[in-house]
Amino acid sequence: NGACTVTDNVTVKVRSMPTADAGKPEIKQCDTKDFTVTGNQPAADQKGVWTFVGADLGAQITNPDNYTTTVTGVPAGKSVTLQWTVTNTFKSSCTASDQIILTNTEAL
Repeated sequence: NGACTVTDNVTVKVRSMPTADAGKPEIKQCDTKDFTVTGNQPAADQKGVWTFVGADLGAQITNPDNYTTTVTGVPAGKSVTLQWTVTNTFKSSCTASDQIILTNTEAL
């Protein structure tokens, strides 16, 4: 009996680990209820979403699936916290997140 050799081709795909950067730790504005926030743009195999951490106080995220979006309706004298979460679309347990505080200070 002769020796037999078997070969096969295998493709290995290495997916990038997500990173999340919500920008500055805090944005303060005076008597201005609308904010623009910009997180990092996710890689092609990732998606990102903005969410509130804690109470939204009536504020709304205009486009939560876009890395640049507007948050409207932050009440004067209040702060809300947003979280930017980036997830690998092929493995949802691979995530990264970062938070930003939006503060609308009251006019004096």
